[in-house]
Amino acid sequence: MTRLFDHLTGMFSHPIKTVRKILLGKPFLLASVIFLGCCISLFITQWIINKPQLQENLTPFVKFYIIELIAGLIGCFVFSSIIHMTADFFGGAGRGINTFLLMIIATLPLWLLGPLAAVFILLMNLPNVYLIAAICILLWSFFLFIGSTRELYRFSTLKAFTIVILPLAGISLLAIVIVYFKLPSITLELKNMIELLCETS
Repeated sequence: MTRLFDHLTGMFSHPIKTVRKILLGKPFLLASVIFLGCCISLFITQWIINKPQLQENLTPFVKFYIIELIAGLIGCFVFSSIIHMTADFFGGAGRGINTFLLMIIATLPLWLLGPLAAVFILLMNLPNVYLIAAICILLWSFFLFIGSTRELYRFSTLKAFTIVILPLAGISLLAIVIVYFKLPSITLELKNMIELLCETS
């Protein structure tokens, strides 16, 4: 328990040194605790932001939040797999499971989102200040993952940044293309055409 606390505080005070320590094993417990903390913090954040709409019925909000968490975990798994394959292509020696765990561990700064939302939105009514703070926290988490990737695959900082940003840029470009060309609607139209052809035949 003491080691877990040391790792949690170490990720805030000296993250790179802490990452080197936790990579001596598989940090399942640390990743699980951080994920649980993120779930609580993000729930508080979304509850505060959507509080006016939650006065009557909380059930749909909870169900949607659970779906968001599952989708987030799946997204982390897919993204970490892509990063691992990219790193392996460039000669990295890390393990894919550690990439996934480090991605979750790098979300530790998100623990601050809930308390900050309570202060800046609920108490002080300063949503713009909260937005700026949230962006800073997300950037902190992003660069924390880059540093972790550097330690895991023994890359330089620039190479680790490239390894992380390349898949992210590719996914973003794909999302833009899908939205721009309205591929979901095209896919639906093709499906309707195929069903119509099957019925007529």
